[in-house]
Amino acid sequence: MSTYSTYSSRLHRHSNNVLHHTIHSAIPFFGEDTRPISFIDWIWDIEKSVQPLFCKYSQSDILSHVISRFVGRACEWWHQSQFQVEKGRASCINTFYELKACMWKHFVPSSHRITREQQSRLENFIDIGDAFIQNLKKFSHQERDLKDTLDLLLGKKREIEKQRENIFHTRCKVLKNTCSLIIDGGSCCNYCSTKLVEELNLTLLPHPKPYKLHWLNEDGDLKVEHQVKVKFSIGKFKDKVSCDVIPMEACQILLGRPWQFDHKTLHNSPPRTSII
Repeated sequence: MSTYSTYSSRLHRHSNNVLHHTIHSAIPFFGEDTRPISFIDWIWDIEKSVQPLFCKYSQSDILSHVISRFVGRACEWWHQSQFQVEKGRASCINTFYELKACMWKHFVPSSHRITREQQSRLENFIDIGDAFIQNLKKFSHQERDLKDTLDLLLGKKREIEKQRENIFHTRCKVLKNTCSLIIDGGSCCNYCSTKLVEELNLTLLPHPKPYKLHWLNEDGDLKVEHQVKVKFSIGKFKDKVSCDVIPMEACQILLGRPWQFDHKTLHNSPPRTSII
């Protein structure tokens, strides 16, 4: 063997050793966990590692070293795919990107796949996110203030979202007793709980137009036959309202649309306030 051939052989072995070390030091094995998300994470990591190597090494060298990271189910899949190639049932895999395409079809169900355009957008988004993080690190002294500001804004947003479906609930005074009160624009009547009437010994009045409620009583229709005049105060505001008497647990006094209409109230959300 000539000196040139010996030198070329040694150079090739050295090149393979460098390639082997580069890939093996950066890329974990694949095959024990073959869930779609695990495969996608693995293939993206390995793609970032091998892309700079295409100008230095051949496709076959890169492909063989990537395959050397297969274990378990990935090994089984590779041997099966080679068997299909030998039988003429599948095309031979010669490059890393051919391997990536075949593995993507096998390990990622169609419901998890994205188009090339979507993948490109996602990668661009990740690159933008990485650049943003790098810029933040350049201004590390501002990171804490920025995080605190974001947490405050997100906290306020979550609080607003929590209040979105809440009913306006407050407290009032009735005969010097603290009572729970709800202002509900979805209610067509004003109500007072039977329990409050009994506890404060409020005077019952016959209802001018008795009616039945179905949704408040699972045992059947509830007949509303009485009203009561309730004097209450919220801070410096004082009022007297006529309420239908019903058994309810949500609150002791419920002010519906009639009361809101009479007082031309404005409900602001957010913040959770009613202006009388």
